[in-house]
Amino acid sequence: MKALMVVLVAGAVTFSVASIPAAALDLIGEDAFGGWTEDAPGVRRLIRPSDLPPTSSDSIADAPTVVPRPAGARLSVPEGFKVKLFADGLDGPRVVRVAPNGDIFVSEGIAGQIRVLRPNSTDSGVETVAMYAAGLNRPFGLAFYPRGPNPTHLYVAENNKLFDFPITTGTS
Repeated sequence: MKALMVVLVAGAVTFSVASIPAAALDLIGEDAFGGWTEDAPGVRRLIRPSDLPPTSSDSIADAPTVVPRPAGARLSVPEGFKVKLFADGLDGPRVVRVAPNGDIFVSEGIAGQIRVLRPNSTDSGVETVAMYAAGLNRPFGLAFYPRGPNPTHLYVAENNKLFDFPITTGTS
């Protein structure tokens, strides 16, 4: 396998795809644009900066909106896998991290909070939801430290700050 070379030059990112065999990329350039209806597991896309449309100030105001899930909508996953709803009602979930004890930490950027979801005994849904931290400024990064079965800290990143929350046994 050949490596992809990344070079940072004066704030601009450039890369070379010349070393990637064309057969390794399913959709290239304009063919790589498409919607979710054309997606499937394993589809790979290469979109170069030169393939992108010119920027427009109109696009800045064109924020995404969340729409209700259509009745009967299902995700397409590879054979042998299955997907089902585990939890809902979260406010802008951004990052999910699973603690060694199975608790699921979710940073909710829009709400400025981190919640802990404790799975039920069959792992088929959430037994309890608890607020872990609130009043944050769009938290997005979560990391347990040290790595391994007994972390003692949860690091939380904001745009301009890093918080260190101590974890004691049984509280994560």
